[in-house]
This record gives sequence, C-alpha cells and structure tokens, in this order.
Amino acid sequence: MKLSTNNKTLRAAALALLFLLIALSFKAKAQYRKHQRRQSKSYGVEVSMNSPHFVLHSNISQLDGLKTSCTGFNVGGVVTNGFSKIKVTAGMSTSNGNMPYAVDLIRGGASWNVYLLRIGGKKKVHALEPYLTLGASLMRMKYYGTYLDPNTASNYSTDNLPYLGKSDYLSVGVGMGVEYQLENENLKFIHLFVQTGYGLFSKSLASDRPFAQTINSGRLSYSMGINFQISR
Repeated sequence: MKLSTNNKTLRAAALALLFLLIALSFKAKAQYRKHQRRQSKSYGVEVSMNSPHFVLHSNISQLDGLKTSCTGFNVGGVVTNGFSKIKVTAGMSTSNGNMPYAVDLIRGGASWNVYLLRIGGKKKVHALEPYLTLGASLMRMKYYGTYLDPNTASNYSTDNLPYLGKSDYLSVGVGMGVEYQLENENLKFIHLFVQTGYGLFSKSLASDRPFAQTINSGRLSYSMGINFQISR
C-alpha cells in the first residue's frame, strides 16, 4: 500500500517530532536531577472535544480511500508535576453528517506532555505553555450501513443504520499543543488547551471478518478542552 506524498511528509515530520520529544525528555530529567528539586504532584480531571481525521484502506470498495472525519469527546484523569503531565482518557467520536458511510470511533489511551518552557528547570509559570505530547491509544471502529449486502436498499430517511462489524487498533502518535494556565483562589490549576496530533502508525489487533483488511492511515486529530486540579 503506497503512501501519498502528503502522508510521507506528515510521517517524516511526526517522526522528527518524536525524536525531539525524546531528546527533550532526557534533558528535562537531567535538569531535574541536577537541581535536585522534588516537584509535588497534582491530580485532576479533564474534559475535551476532539475531531479525528483519517483515511480508510479496505478491500470493500465503498470504504477504500474514504476520507473520514469524526467529532466527539474525551474524559479522564491527569497527573502533573513541574515539567510534564500524564493523561489517561477515554472517549467516543462519531462520523460527521457529510460522510457517506457511518462509523463510530471508541478510544482509550494515555499520553505524556512535556512543557517546553520548563525544560531548563525554571519554576516560572507562563500564562501560555506550549508542549509536546507522546501517546498510545486502543481504538475500536464500528461500521454501519447496508453496503455489505447489495440486495439491501439504503434508507436515508433514518439514522438507525444496521451495525455491520468492528475493527480494533493500537495507535501510537505524537503532537503539540498549548495550554492557557490559570490558578484559582485555592491555588489549584485550571488549564485550557488546544492540541493537534498525528498517528505515527496503527496496528490492527482484531477485526470482524468483513473488515479484516480494513485499516486506517494518516490519522490527524484536533482537540480542545479543560483540565483542573481536584487534589494534591
């Protein structure tokens, strides 16, 4: 399966971002040990909206090459210290109304954010904090429609399309974002963020038989949301 020039460029940029994130993480740890500062951990929750975009490749003609866009939400928990943040989230997205074939995307995953302005061990908190992120997700795609049975007439007057099957994936990706950081009167953090990410690769784990040769590639995602501290 050949990748388009745009996909190759995006993958090269994502790999470069991954290597930069790894290098910065080693530098952050070195600075952390050098200054011998123990950062207290804070715990919080997160709510966000997300919009994943990807291309399907399949032996099913209706799905092969289909550019898919979804909209949904994530919820989860966060742990943050002086220079990074760990998130564990889960959520669901559904295909947008302009899609000819309906899919749902259910995901659960974890990610690690590294704040770029704090790499040198500086304590100063900025209102806007850019960060790089590395994450992995378990994803389940559920397919709906009538295209597997040519004898079934499509009914566009209803949203209750028949369920056709599912496919499960492991996805690893990198991204970047920026947080607008607030503190309330109790000195607990409130962070607003926007983020974009790119899937480096997706590994098929299991699929129902009709979708055994259906995979996705070129997965871009956009999200925006809020996370806030509930305890220290």
